Amino acid sequence: MSAHTSLSGNRLLCFFICFILSSTLFGCLENTRVRKRVPRDVVNEKRWFIHDNPSHPESKVYLAELDEFDFDRATRKHTARAYRKYLEYHYTGKYFRRARYWWERLTYQEALESKDPGALEEILKRFPEGWFKAPANVDIQKSEYEALRGKDEVASYRAFIAKYKNARSEWTEAATQRLERLLLDAAKASSDVLDLERYVFDNPLSLYLPEAKDALRAARFEGAMRSEKEADWKAFIRRFKGSEEAALMQQHMEARALEGAERSGRVAALEQFLERYPNSVHKKRILSSINKMAQERNRQVHRWVRVENAEVEVYKKPKCKSCRPYLRAHGTLHNTDPDFSFDVGLQVELIRNGEKCCRTRHWLRGLRPGESRPFSFPIRGKSPKGGSPAPRYALEVISGSAYRNPEEERIMEIEGLGGRGKGPQSDRFAPVRVPNLK
Repeated sequence: MSAHTSLSGNRLLCFFICFILSSTLFGCLENTRVRKRVPRDVVNEKRWFIHDNPSHPESKVYLAELDEFDFDRATRKHTARAYRKYLEYHYTGKYFRRARYWWERLTYQEALESKDPGALEEILKRFPEGWFKAPANVDIQKSEYEALRGKDEVASYRAFIAKYKNARSEWTEAATQRLERLLLDAAKASSDVLDLERYVFDNPLSLYLPEAKDALRAARFEGAMRSEKEADWKAFIRRFKGSEEAALMQQHMEARALEGAERSGRVAALEQFLERYPNSVHKKRILSSINKMAQERNRQVHRWVRVENAEVEVYKKPKCKSCRPYLRAHGTLHNTDPDFSFDVGLQVELIRNGEKCCRTRHWLRGLRPGESRPFSFPIRGKSPKGGSPAPRYALEVISGSAYRNPEEERIMEIEGLGGRGKGPQSDRFAPVRVPNLK
């Protein structure tokens, strides 16, 4: 009985040890199998890198590598689906035209093999100008194209395309694509706007049309920036509205407009600038400057309003024997300010025996910018005797109130502001010193 029990215990112990060893070995094999299940996919990593970093310099290198890899894979499979996948990912790829050719041709063949009239009609609608028939001399075209690649000349590609214009194939499409590339490179190297314009006009279906338009926009931008004409700046903004260069040109126009307005020394020019650019970052500074200029004119009105040809005379109404003579001051007030109108106060004092007396004040309102207005008013005091000379006097501008009246000012033309009609250029204005804005 004891021997049987001991034998059973040994069997259980051996079974337990075998179970542990088996579990350990199976776990190791399972871990090894899991690790081998997920190999590193370098191609997929490059695709994700391009997707996450489209503007990174290495993305262009990876994209060129994937272009070769994907086209090689598509040619090995040689199905319409494989070429379509290549075109979806490499819509600006090196083999775009050749892949499109085979995609259309194989799609057409699949429609023929399906013997479905509806499928064939759909293909014809989808590719109305497709290449559905393989030319008989496709092998000759291939050999000639390979020879052309050695020369890589524009004239050779043009001759090849003209020779086989009625027998289009993947090789004529490859030659067309290479010709377009060479023509664009030559136009970009010349930096001639006319060459780029011609390329865009002559190659509306080119694979490189977006690149050509970018180069044309850059060339036009450089030319407009060198120009001193506002019409060129506006033409560029209209043509390339919404582009980054158009925004830069708008900033350039604003800067030149502010420069012209400040150089003119005219409040009208500054107000015209704010009317054109109401959200300018310089708005507060300009409004502060205008306010200070108005305050300065109120304090020093005599600098801007001048008295000309003033005199005091003994005046008697003609043909009136009973009217007594009286003293009258007359002359001309000239507003030299080109921007502000003034309400002006004049004061006249007689000087007798070295003392001032008979103070008289007179107001003139609405003296427009640049206006010269005559004035005449009687003076307080005793009427002079007949034949006696007029007394000495002192006449001066004692006060004034400046205000803006845009409707009565001269229409002006400021660079970058366009103006509202004919008027002198900004450089013709006599500069007026603007108070320090700091």
